[in-house]
Amino acid sequence: MTLQLGTDNREEEFLMNCKVTTVIKWFEDVDSKNNVTRQSTTMFLLVPEDSSQRTLFLDTWLPSYEEETYEVVGLLLSPINKPCRFGVRNKNKDYPSEHHLIMMTVDAEDEVRRMIDAGRDTIKVAILPSSKEEKFDV
Repeated sequence: MTLQLGTDNREEEFLMNCKVTTVIKWFEDVDSKNNVTRQSTTMFLLVPEDSSQRTLFLDTWLPSYEEETYEVVGLLLSPINKPCRFGVRNKNKDYPSEHHLIMMTVDAEDEVRRMIDAGRDTIKVAILPSSKEEKFDV
């Protein structure tokens, strides 16, 4: 099957190299005594590198609005080799320079953190067809 721009290709697999970056997001938490604490969380973002697969993937999965997120399941390939759930996001206030994927699977985030600590910042990702999502518990 030939993928064509403008068609619904959600049953196709997309293989992309992605640059891993982190963004620290701050938020305020209010406890039961109305004490406000400021806390942060580290978001792991994967930015697909320019390729025909990236173009086809974004044409298929990129949301129409900045605040909207579509969820997809994929595999983080070597050296991690784990399934992961991703949120597909437009450029936005958290990462205004490029469209990106947000990692949504905590144990995969831990593996990516170790990969970054070891000096690697690029990983190959396979986004799976939407019909295969149920086979993975992520």
